[in-house]
Amino acid sequence: MVGVQTTAATLRALSVLLVIEALLRTFLIHGAIVLPDREEISMADAIGVVSDAVTVLAVLAALCWFWMQRQVYPRTEVGLRIESLPIAGTWKLLRVTVCIKNVGNVLLRVENMKVKVSAVNPPGPVDVLVQQTGDLLDPGRVPTVWKAPWPVLHERVAPFGHDFEIEPNDTDDIAFDFPIACEVRAVSVYVHIRNSSKKRDGRSLGWERNALFDLTGQPSSLYAPLA
Repeated sequence: MVGVQTTAATLRALSVLLVIEALLRTFLIHGAIVLPDREEISMADAIGVVSDAVTVLAVLAALCWFWMQRQVYPRTEVGLRIESLPIAGTWKLLRVTVCIKNVGNVLLRVENMKVKVSAVNPPGPVDVLVQQTGDLLDPGRVPTVWKAPWPVLHERVAPFGHDFEIEPNDTDDIAFDFPIACEVRAVSVYVHIRNSSKKRDGRSLGWERNALFDLTGQPSSLYAPLA
């Protein structure tokens, strides 16, 4: 839908320019252009000048519209599908499926993705933190961090390089499997997808999703829709 709206607006802008060109051509047909202190120029030369000017204006208008819509950067929506079921012994399988939809008008290259699974219940050291401070947040945390320091069970980084691409309006799913001890009753799932087209001051810019998942079901599942 975004691509259709952008294309329609661009076509409208080009149509206006073509109308201007047609009016100028009509004017030139019924009367020649006379430049001050110069000889009268020919009809063919005048039409050629107008055509070249309109072409340049059309290209500039398209570039300006393209920039205003920030089409030089990809845009995406990320969803999560989380599932669990018992496996051998005292372990459960946790499957995290990352659903990526390219909602922009440029090719999306996914070079790197990180998935982190943390234990929420039992809370581990967070329980001690609550007893000592009455809060889930560590007083010494980075000011921009507002999540509790849940103990990390698994952290995986998928370096796709340049092999994973998503065309505009297409969707792709990537699944990650993790073993979880049955004593863990709830987890926090964090996903970060690096935006390789935006690199600023060494920071890893991109798209993030977070979800809490209850493991007490047999089996259980959760879907966090695209956002």
